[in-house]
Amino acid sequence: MRIVTGYRGEPHIVSDDLQAFNKGAIGDAILPIGQRLHAELTTSNNLRIYDGTAIMGGVEFRVEPGTYDDVTIDNGTQGMNRTDLVCARYSRNGSTGVENMTWA
Repeated sequence: MRIVTGYRGEPHIVSDDLQAFNKGAIGDAILPIGQRLHAELTTSNNLRIYDGTAIMGGVEFRVEPGTYDDVTIDNGTQGMNRTDLVCARYSRNGSTGVENMTWA
């Protein structure tokens, strides 16, 4: 057993510790912060995602307050209906352990 939030005299908390807490206490959610990752189609090829914070699989990610992310959407085929899905994609490098979250 290992104490996570107690003092041990050295840095010892890692991202997996906080992710496990988030997953158990919150689950997957968009938190009531900022504009809650509100999405707006600004052109036929651009989706703007406004500030907010979310938890996915215990991993917290955010669009910083007062900012936004633009996501480019590929052109479709003229005359064809389609549905696009924009989502957050988590990755972790198996050798370095470096984690990342991107829009996909």
